[in-house]
Amino acid sequence: MRHESARILAALVLCSAVATPGTLSAQSDRPAELSSSVGDGFTIAVVGDVIIAHSLEHMMSNPAFAEVASLLQSVDVATGNLETQIIDGRTFVGSRGGYRGAGIPEQEHLDTNPSIADYLPVFAKAAIDNGADLFQGTGVHVLRGIEIYKNRPIFYGLGEFIRQRDIGRLAGRGDPTRDECPGCPFPAKYESIVAVSEFSGDRLVEVRLYPVELRYDSERLAHRGIPETASPATDRRILERLRELSAPLGTTIVIEDGVGVIRR
Repeated sequence: MRHESARILAALVLCSAVATPGTLSAQSDRPAELSSSVGDGFTIAVVGDVIIAHSLEHMMSNPAFAEVASLLQSVDVATGNLETQIIDGRTFVGSRGGYRGAGIPEQEHLDTNPSIADYLPVFAKAAIDNGADLFQGTGVHVLRGIEIYKNRPIFYGLGEFIRQRDIGRLAGRGDPTRDECPGCPFPAKYESIVAVSEFSGDRLVEVRLYPVELRYDSERLAHRGIPETASPATDRRILERLRELSAPLGTTIVIEDGVGVIRR
């Protein structure tokens, strides 16, 4: 990325909440310094993460949920430039986030749901309003749409660049296929994008999107999860899916020679 004074703000939530059977714990240790600078002028601020492993109903029945909601209400970004509360407990009510609830259709896997949680666009745009030149969501296993906001790219989810798959099948059960997994787009976690954002001075010129596949069908187990340039048939499918997901966000992706292009 060519940008003389770029600053990247990776805005995640300063709270780690892990729900396990019968328990819910919250960790809120705030690092003394949220951002670190490097010599070439980039600043990266990482502000924690949230992991939800159980349904909303299970979490709300636990007394610790109120503590987690309180932490989320008080979260800020980097030096506290955000004046409003970006996330609060209501975010999780009916939100299309990472738990199985009313917002996720039956038989849809949590980690292959391409919808965007209700709070995320607000949070991403607030980060850009406060100086971020690029916002990239992490943790999601599949592609989500791309939005351009104030001439800054928001990648709500670029999928996975590499995966680990230790076993190919479970003894006596065979290897699951797409037909055996209703509502589960099985290769989706093995198809992703490498995005290159080009800036000229302070202006975003274009974003180039290079499709990659993680070789789910490789005969050699050691190769499964290792990225390679997508084949012509696969790269078209990946880019068309991303184009469809990005269109409602006002983003036009042109496909040229197996590469997606967003021009400004």
